[in-house]
Amino acid sequence: MKDKPCNRVNIESKWDAIYEKNVLFLAANVVFENSFLLPRAGKALDLACGLGGNILFLSRQGLDSYMGYFSGYIKKVKIKG
Repeated sequence: MKDKPCNRVNIESKWDAIYEKNVLFLAANVVFENSFLLPRAGKALDLACGLGGNILFLSRQGLDSYMGYFSGYIKKVKIKG
């Protein structure tokens, strides 16, 4: 089976389909288990943030949090931290 050419539309559609099935906003275990290492203030950047579980967790820890991702799905979800 030959793969379709890789372009932003194909990548975005792929991840949109995955995220529509899974809407839990959970931080990765490594982030949660090592949260004691986080600074009390500062900035956090999560690239390829998926559903935003890590960045939501970091925001709730008091960090100014920023995220970026290919999928348009994250734009459709309102996250309040």
